[in-house]
Amino acid sequence: MGNIPEAMSEIKVRELCESFGLLKKFLLYKDPNNQNKNRGYCFFEYVDPRATEKAIKHLNNMEFKDKKLKV
Repeated sequence: MGNIPEAMSEIKVRELCESFGLLKKFLLYKDPNNQNKNRGYCFFEYVDPRATEKAIKHLNNMEFKDKKLKV
C-alpha cells in the first residue's frame, strides 16, 4: 500500500489493514532519520487470501487528510 500519510503511526496503519482480516505479515517502512514518520508505504499479507480482495476494494483510493491510498 502506498501514499500513506507520513505522520500516520505504525499502530494505526496496522489497525487499518487488520480491519479486513488477520495479518500473516506486515511491514511499514519508516524514515531512518525519524522513527515517528513512515516513508509512505507498507507491505502486508493476510492469513486468509480472500481478505486480500476485500482490502484492495476498500482501501484503494481511501482518503486520509490530503492523500488517497494506493493498493
